[in-house]
Amino acid sequence: MIDHDQPANDKQAYIFIAVAGVAIYFLSAEVPRFADDYCHVIAPFRFGDLTALLLSDYHGWTGRLPAVAVTYLVFSTDHGLLWFHLANGAAVSLVLVVVWRQLSHLHHIQRMAVLFLTCTLLWFAPHRFGEVVLWKSGAIGYLWGCVLTLMICHFLSSRLRLNLRDQENSRSQIGTAMPIACMALISFGWLEHLSIAMFASTTLLFAWCQRINGAIPRDAWVIVAGSALGLVILITAPDNYVRASQIGYVDYAPIQLLDVAAVTWQQLTPLMLGLTAATLVATVAGYMRFRQLGIIMFPVFLMTIAVMSLLALAATPTPAVVGRALFPFEFFMTIAAVMITGNLLAAHNEDGKPWQTDAVHPTVVIAGSLCLFVALLDIAHVGLTYHDLNLQHARRDALLLDQVSMAAAETGDTAIIALPPLHIREGLFHTSHSTRNGSQVAGRIYISDITPDPTHWRNRCYAEAQDIPSVVLDRSAKHL
Repeated sequence: MIDHDQPANDKQAYIFIAVAGVAIYFLSAEVPRFADDYCHVIAPFRFGDLTALLLSDYHGWTGRLPAVAVTYLVFSTDHGLLWFHLANGAAVSLVLVVVWRQLSHLHHIQRMAVLFLTCTLLWFAPHRFGEVVLWKSGAIGYLWGCVLTLMICHFLSSRLRLNLRDQENSRSQIGTAMPIACMALISFGWLEHLSIAMFASTTLLFAWCQRINGAIPRDAWVIVAGSALGLVILITAPDNYVRASQIGYVDYAPIQLLDVAAVTWQQLTPLMLGLTAATLVATVAGYMRFRQLGIIMFPVFLMTIAVMSLLALAATPTPAVVGRALFPFEFFMTIAAVMITGNLLAAHNEDGKPWQTDAVHPTVVIAGSLCLFVALLDIAHVGLTYHDLNLQHARRDALLLDQVSMAAAETGDTAIIALPPLHIREGLFHTSHSTRNGSQVAGRIYISDITPDPTHWRNRCYAEAQDIPSVVLDRSAKHL
């Protein structure tokens, strides 16, 4: 059984959660615009044109209507970037709120330690953290979709009584379910393989709950209806076939699964691989030890979503199976890891006595605090690194204006503008970078710079956003 009588002190936790959100806000504000960011700059932008833009993208490139709409609003409105920074910090805070609420049965001090562990794992485990959380287009496309999906999982866990505490308070609330169903409709239109994974996992969960617990609550069905509508809108978009024909091709399914497995093995960090193995072992061992489904049901649901997201990648064009596409797997496996950790810490033996020894409690607290301390060191370094990149970016913008003015004064027109590359200083937990076509990726650090080819799509988007005919990267120039 799980102890429900531990006193809760939410004030301290929510202060910490708010501080974490503020930290992400400032980090996001320091990350310059890269790559796709410039492709969504529409000037002059009028709200009345948004519908036409979305329909054009829906029929010609992507069915991710909610993500595309938000992206256009962020990069084309006057205060869009400010709202993005605020929303990105709020997205990370919402993840921590879900973790805190899900572990309400845990002792307060241990609950805080698990919250520290969550921050550390989310910071270090994803291979492309900088690309999917701090980079603006990446955060909108991947992090925000995962956060919305996690919130739906949190609501369903209560309605379907996946935790022992939920079995005590479960009332059908159609009024509450309607806004969650609208959220589900939006989130299921966000990212193809995540939406497919969530829908498949929810279907399996409903089948299991129907068999074990009987009738499914009506409000849960309302949420699924919203989810199904969002998924249909996403996957039936005509552009899916247009984009697939331009990006590449889809291999024979078994071969494609092997490609996904190869990319997964190459891209996942050692920490993520170890975390996945530990989560699986802890889930099996926890059930074998306590024989309580409430301990493992929600973590298993999250792990199913994670695995299904990899299987869903087998339906995508081969070139689209890139590192950032693995983020839903990393995200939901990480949350599953902290959920099973918290549930096992709260578990009691059949006689009602805690299974933990006196050494477990201080060990958990010390370990969680050390994890947070290490994360804070790296957060400080990453913040300084991005601040330096931001200054370089500002100096390069000034250099661009000078070159445009000089070219216009000499020739009456604007020639091809050559700009120096951005430079990342090495140090601490990211001492090397993989460089390809101006892109540099190393965990929390991400750059996707312009290239020496003026016809490259990144160069064309950058030039159009800056209102110049053409731009190239001069690798021989000195760093700014």
